[in-house]
Amino acid sequence: DAQKMGDNRLAWLYYQEAARLAPGYYPAVYNMGDIMSKEGAIQQALPYLERAASLYPTVQTHLLNEAAFDAILLACWLEQTDRASDLVNQYVPLNRHYKMRRARAEVLLITGYLEQAKQDLDAVISHESSYGSAMWLRGLVAWKQSKQDEAAQWQERAISESDLFTASYETHC
Repeated sequence: DAQKMGDNRLAWLYYQEAARLAPGYYPAVYNMGDIMSKEGAIQQALPYLERAASLYPTVQTHLLNEAAFDAILLACWLEQTDRASDLVNQYVPLNRHYKMRRARAEVLLITGYLEQAKQDLDAVISHESSYGSAMWLRGLVAWKQSKQDEAAQWQERAISESDLFTASYETHC
């Protein structure tokens, strides 16, 4: 497998051919977007992830639609809040996996709905108590609510899961 060997370019080409032969094949379209995202081509990855999200079987309500989840987060990171909100409205009602609430929480946080974001993040953390990014975002909610001590506690919990969460809340407000 080209991807396992570290040849993302070749893997992308294989997935492209698979998607050409079977345009409705979710894994091929998703992996094309995922590879682009991992290679740093976030803007280019987003349409592939959106397409893959639309191909995800709607009967799979309790399994994570990774393409929708990733597309929501990429739209947030690209500061395309309206696009992220549209994706949330389109896919969160169809997919009950708890991580979709984490994605929605990020959109709610960005758009200033702090209490709703807090509720989603609390639900996510109650489901997976070691979910570092949810804990870090929960701290960001507290920070934005001027609860710096509470924010520091959430950040400490997040950092205990990964050093990636040492980023200052001051730079994310």
